[in-house]
Amino acid sequence: MRHLAVIFCFATAVARAWVTFADRSRPLWRTSLTYAAALIFLCALMRYELSTFVDRASPNLTEAVSYSLLILSVGMANVYLDSLVDPHPSWWASRRHLIVSAVLVVVILGSWSQIPNVHDETVRPGVNRLPMSWPLLAFNLAAFGSLLPVGARVIAFCRGKIRANAEADHPEPGAQVGLTLIRTFSLVGMAGCLDVCIVSFLRLPSREALSSDSFHLVFPPLANALCLTGLTSGVIALLVGPRLQERREARRVDRLVSPLWSHLVHLHPHVTLEGHHSAARRLIEVHDALAIHRIPEEESADIYRIATAIREGERGEALAGRALSNLDSSDKAVERLAAAFNERKTSCM
Repeated sequence: MRHLAVIFCFATAVARAWVTFADRSRPLWRTSLTYAAALIFLCALMRYELSTFVDRASPNLTEAVSYSLLILSVGMANVYLDSLVDPHPSWWASRRHLIVSAVLVVVILGSWSQIPNVHDETVRPGVNRLPMSWPLLAFNLAAFGSLLPVGARVIAFCRGKIRANAEADHPEPGAQVGLTLIRTFSLVGMAGCLDVCIVSFLRLPSREALSSDSFHLVFPPLANALCLTGLTSGVIALLVGPRLQERREARRVDRLVSPLWSHLVHLHPHVTLEGHHSAARRLIEVHDALAIHRIPEEESADIYRIATAIREGERGEALAGRALSNLDSSDKAVERLAAAFNERKTSCM
């Protein structure tokens, strides 16, 4: 699960960076989300893959550094959520989230350094195995407790977006799956954080230590790994959904226009462009062919009659492209003509 979390975090960070920096237009919501994804990936990489090397510098340093990166990513996530509702989003307007994140990082690093026996190399599988102390309580509240408010905010945001998407005439592709994954695994992550906070308070009076096989040592890291995997898979679904929809739409249009394209290219072979005939290129060739294809003037007042005239070959004095534009100037005009052409073809059969 830990390796899977790193893979998903890496894929999300790369995909988000590609989408953000490939476009010169970089609104705050896109930039802040990209930074959040990058910090989450660094957190997962540090905790699950590089802990052996980092702990050589100082035993158990991985926990402090990884949670610091996670808190910084939470600050970026809050900036992202602000930018979605603020009519004039800016880094300055959301500066409180960045300040709070920086303060929490200082608390995490400072309290971690004061935990008794934290530098003991035998402390495994985590610092929460140590006897409870005030520095350890401060560390847990800063590293885990601070995640609860943003988790609740993310869940509320996802719930509202899912409801709005369900009621929309044109739902966002991938949004239902992506937001559901994010909401579900945010709940899992919050459960792990809540467990750490509650158990920390319960352990404080007795200062007791946890056994290495305690549920309260096993569950929070597992919930954390599950949460990171689910969150990043949800973001990937949000990224991939629109692109899959675009491809499906392009294939649908291509299948619709292909018979009309074949007929027009047969009549006007000189409009054919060199190279691979993609869906976009076929549309261009259809437009070029319609611009020179002539039909009878009396057939130019109806799309179905234009389609019939095109099927019968080139004849007449009116240009098919101009007649089509007069009837329908939208981008869907060629699709309507192709549908009429296919219907006429079917009826002729």
